[in-house]
Amino acid sequence: MKVLAVRRTGMAALVFGVVYLFRILGGIPMPSTSVMTGVLGFTLLLLFFSKRIAMDGLFFVFLLYLGCNLLIMDPPTVFHSWERLVIFVELMLLVSPLLKSDDFREFRRKAMKCVLILSVAVSVSSFVAYFVGINLMSGESGEYFSEYSNMGGTFGGVTKQSMILGLVSGAAVCYMSYCYYRTCRRAYLCLALVCMASVFFAASRGALLATIVAVLVVLYYASHSKLMFFKTLTGVVLCLLLTFPLWKDVTAGVQQKQESRSRMDGAFDSRTDKFAARVAEFKSSPVVGIGFSSVDPNGKDFYNRKTGTIEPGSSFLAVLAMTGLVGFAFVSTIILLSFTRSGARSRDDGVLLKGLIMLFGVHMLIEGYIFAAGSPLCMFFWLVVGVSFDSRTAICQILPNAR
Repeated sequence: MKVLAVRRTGMAALVFGVVYLFRILGGIPMPSTSVMTGVLGFTLLLLFFSKRIAMDGLFFVFLLYLGCNLLIMDPPTVFHSWERLVIFVELMLLVSPLLKSDDFREFRRKAMKCVLILSVAVSVSSFVAYFVGINLMSGESGEYFSEYSNMGGTFGGVTKQSMILGLVSGAAVCYMSYCYYRTCRRAYLCLALVCMASVFFAASRGALLATIVAVLVVLYYASHSKLMFFKTLTGVVLCLLLTFPLWKDVTAGVQQKQESRSRMDGAFDSRTDKFAARVAEFKSSPVVGIGFSSVDPNGKDFYNRKTGTIEPGSSFLAVLAMTGLVGFAFVSTIILLSFTRSGARSRDDGVLLKGLIMLFGVHMLIEGYIFAAGSPLCMFFWLVVGVSFDSRTAICQILPNAR
């Protein structure tokens, strides 16, 4: 029975990793909603043979509230809010700590390791792609960008979007940085530097800021003392300053994007309208919001009138606008508990998990994927939350053993 359980969790993690990869890679068709629903359902079926499955009360009440929220607000059918909620619940059943058993915890551990390894592979592949002229990022017309060296924010490497490449590479930097810190193997340091270059190539300012903050968190919690942390940080900063002439060209995309945005009335002008729309929606219904996975159809924010696809612009503002203060209380509590329950010892995976939580926490300020179950970033974020809650009961052992 134990062998069968190992095989089930391994198979489920592999399936999840394949879905994650297909949602990231450019140049291939995006799996349809029905296909994704079926695959996630199959993965759930593999794990439901587990014995002694328990349910987490916080997440159960949270999902119950989302359903009640839709019943109360009844957003326009164009947004397909109920269908999107079904997929979100399916994802949460799989990766969040909603369902708790040895098999589910083992699946989440293996899935996390699979996703992190794939993130490193995608980031390194995109680094190579930059120099050989491969760019699989597609624009609104569906065509690939053939040039990117003079256009900040148009390089996606082997991924569908530069935003995806930026955050995936940021997660890879955190992973490789802590692997190096833990094992002192130079190969991990080299990989961390390569992945960091991919963050710069993506020219996503949000991903860059989130990565820097996340790495600082990893270094802080990995250090045995504050003095050791400041010594390490000082050494890293001095090294970067002294070697800046060697790698300054890597920052060209970020500088070009910042300059172009500054000429258009502000550093983050592309999201100003979306932020304003979310604030207006929140003010119109501050307690329960306007409805899960929806926007004000009469508002100023653009949405696809055929598919109901929306781009909230900020995950936290989206939570406030869609689910109100009640939903925001749930989400903020979940994130805070994830951070505290992930562990604090310098030799366990809690250090990496804290860095990843901070990575997403900063990035979600300016990207709105927290409820988008079809997004690989949403899948990744809630998996981090699930593993963080699991680590309260068992060390996840995602990282290699120290020497």
